[in-house]
Amino acid sequence: MGTEQPKVPIGDLARKIRQVGYETIDSKDPLKREYQNPNAALRIWDIDLKPERFAIIADLVDRAFLRTESKLDQQPPSLKSCEALSLHIKDRLSQAIGEELEFLNDLSSRNSSDPAVRTYDRFLEWVEFHNKYITQTEGHQKCGSLSPQDAITPGINAAINWMGLTLEMIPQVYRRANPGVTPEVATLADIARRSYSLLGKLASYDIVTFNCIGFTVAELEDPTNQGAIDPNSFQLISNRNGPRLDFSETAKTSIAERILPSRQAILQTPRIGCPALVNFGDRSPIAKLWSWYIDMASSEDIWVSR
Repeated sequence: MGTEQPKVPIGDLARKIRQVGYETIDSKDPLKREYQNPNAALRIWDIDLKPERFAIIADLVDRAFLRTESKLDQQPPSLKSCEALSLHIKDRLSQAIGEELEFLNDLSSRNSSDPAVRTYDRFLEWVEFHNKYITQTEGHQKCGSLSPQDAITPGINAAINWMGLTLEMIPQVYRRANPGVTPEVATLADIARRSYSLLGKLASYDIVTFNCIGFTVAELEDPTNQGAIDPNSFQLISNRNGPRLDFSETAKTSIAERILPSRQAILQTPRIGCPALVNFGDRSPIAKLWSWYIDMASSEDIWVSR
């Protein structure tokens, strides 16, 4: 589906940062230089030091997920739709990210020797770098200055949006493929678990490809429900493990057409993928998040309401 470019793994770097904290490698730190041309700074942000930036965010995101696991297990009784579930998860993760950043800021203010402080301080340098230079570049001027939390939550929210959409589509696409059959909750949950492959693939793309896919699917509107995504944009693909959700052939064609004009830009962009794909233990934050979604959605009210 996407235009292939070299992948840049960040897992080892992120796990090293988790163990020993951020360590300066280059005595001529690119983040400490002065740039007359903001586009030179943009290359540092988007290409040259992007692996470092994403590895640091991966560490911070995983810390926030560890902080929020117990909170997400406490499902409020009012979650009766995919939309409500997504809002609940966004709220809990936003709160956890804020708490983690506040905790690290407190450690930093006390000059703690904790390795996480060096990582946090470097993260703040990245935020400052963005606000000083990247906001001056074409395509980023509307972004405005970022707070530390603003530098993390948009990526998490994008993942949540895709998970909410996937969750919503599964029962609709199942019913279309099996007319007259009312799916059991366990059946839908099994399809959802196998559909992690679609979410993992989306999370592994570069930002240009990811946005092309998102814009394309958003434009495939349901002719019977204005403003909603057309369920025909998806299909169930079966293999020996059972059915899973994927894009329909029509959607794949539209996505490919959308990507084509951006091919050169994509080839020049390191394919690092979402920082939340990095696994620091048993599962990555993205995998944990999808498991939480499925467990919560296995409430019959949510699945049956679609």
